[in-house]
Amino acid sequence: AGAGGGESQCGPRGPRDRGRLVACRPPVGVGIQEFNGKDGMSQITKTALKELQRLDGEIRVAEKRAAAFGPLLDDVEGPALHIDTEAGVTRARFQEMKLDERRHELAADEKRARSKILQERLLTVRNVREEAAVTAELDMVRRTLEGEEQDALTLLDQISRLEIRLEEQEANLAAARADVEPRRQELIKEREEIGTEIA
Repeated sequence: AGAGGGESQCGPRGPRDRGRLVACRPPVGVGIQEFNGKDGMSQITKTALKELQRLDGEIRVAEKRAAAFGPLLDDVEGPALHIDTEAGVTRARFQEMKLDERRHELAADEKRARSKILQERLLTVRNVREEAAVTAELDMVRRTLEGEEQDALTLLDQISRLEIRLEEQEANLAAARADVEPRRQELIKEREEIGTEIA
């Protein structure tokens, strides 16, 4: 056919081209199969999305359950933690007082050494004036030494009483921990099981 005939390959204009129309007709069911295929993929996608949503919901629920164990553990461990805090304060004060007592002991040792030197110097003074000066310094050193020794003794007494208190607190702490440990381990195990579900 010529370019001016106005005919297309699958678009006849006359009765002679009806055979060509039949030949150009698409196979029966092709469009329906393609539609069904697309519809099937859409259904699979929807099912997968719903499954993901379901799993996501289960994970969120499990995470909330796991987070709820925090306050439960705090309640169980609370009494023991309170005793532990008190024992920690006592322990820190105990160490501080021991250091303070040690400083007084060192200062007292220094004054004893100085006192001995001054006593020996008294034996070698050459005049009354020098003797008076050494004696005055020796008296001052002795007074200072007495103060250091008294402070050290006071601290030793306080340290002794504080040590008894610390021993009592540590014993109470051990008892409190032993009392709550079974329940604590039970909660930790349940939380770990939930964590396994999430994973």
